[in-house]
Amino acid sequence: MSADDRRGADGVTITNREIYDQVLQTKALTEQLVQKIDAIETRDRDHETRIRSLERKVWMALGGGTALGGAAGALATFILGG
Repeated sequence: MSADDRRGADGVTITNREIYDQVLQTKALTEQLVQKIDAIETRDRDHETRIRSLERKVWMALGGGTALGGAAGALATFILGG
């Protein structure tokens, strides 16, 4: 088989080594992407935890404010003799 017979229709020859190198490069890039996705998922879980904590504090503050408002209203009614 001559060199001309091994070439593709456009005259380009791609060796097994070149294919192997591209596969290794693709593998390395895929591993980097997996690491980035894992980091993003970890960050998102942290954000969810922080948001839930803030929401819990807001609802507790609203409940406390409601209780204090009711107590203040009852005290005002008692003082004013309503």
